[in-house]
Amino acid sequence: MPDTPLWYDWRDTSSYFRVIPRGGDPLWFNPNTSTDPADPLNGGRFHPFESAVGERVPTLYAASSLKAAISESPLLHDLPLTPTAQSLVLSLAKVAQYQYTVLRARRALRLTDLTRLGSDRVRIPNELIAWCRREDYPTSRTAAQLLHTKYPNAQGIRWTSRRYPPADCVLLFGDRIPDSSDELLVEAPAIRDLHEPGTTGFASLQAVMHGAGIIPSP
Repeated sequence: MPDTPLWYDWRDTSSYFRVIPRGGDPLWFNPNTSTDPADPLNGGRFHPFESAVGERVPTLYAASSLKAAISESPLLHDLPLTPTAQSLVLSLAKVAQYQYTVLRARRALRLTDLTRLGSDRVRIPNELIAWCRREDYPTSRTAAQLLHTKYPNAQGIRWTSRRYPPADCVLLFGDRIPDSSDELLVEAPAIRDLHEPGTTGFASLQAVMHGAGIIPSP
């Protein structure tokens, strides 16, 4: 890896979206204290992993559009990307268990940029990170660990959403953002619903479901 990657500065003019469990804290970082990084069924693309000193790094995910955040959330993340013989179904009761929030940076947050030429710059093929399958997550988590160790000034990672390109996603390293309320601003209203007809959240959910061929169920 080069001494300097391509950087992306998340500035206060850019809003990012995050789907969270109903009633959850918009600024909560997953402490990653119990999941097994070797098990692809637990954790996510870039978590959990350990720092160079052997401590689990807390993480927070967000996306540059609400549709991308929905697509990358637990609501749709486990549904297949390729067409299936049977229609994909999403329970609206499950949707009601989630809400979304909109975040902005209070000051520029410096992230290792893996979009476009960024992955080539750090010599990690894009198919091993942004475009890998769930069963390959141990590999992408290893990449996150390498990037975290190599670039001590990096406060996170930015990459292109696999499920909703060309939107991008960001992961923040909690050990380099000691107090999220100092670094992140939650736009009002802090918590917004996805399941209420007539809302922006519901319209975005419908658009994503239509594009993916998903039908709703009670």
